[in-house]
Amino acid sequence: MHGRVVDQSPPPGTVLQRWDVVTLVVARPEETAGVREPRRPLPLDRSGRGTKLQT
Repeated sequence: MHGRVVDQSPPPGTVLQRWDVVTLVVARPEETAGVREPRRPLPLDRSGRGTKLQT
C-alpha cells in the first residue's frame, strides 16, 4: 500500500483496547515513481545468455 495517511479515526493519542478498530484514510500519491531505466548489463537467465528486453 502506498500513499499518505490524511485522516485517522479514532484520533491519534487515543487509548484503545486490544482488537479495537482503527480506520485510516490514505491519499494516493499524485506523482509517479518516474521512468525506470532497464538494468545494464542485462541479467543472465538460467542458460547463461543475456535476456532480451520485451517491448
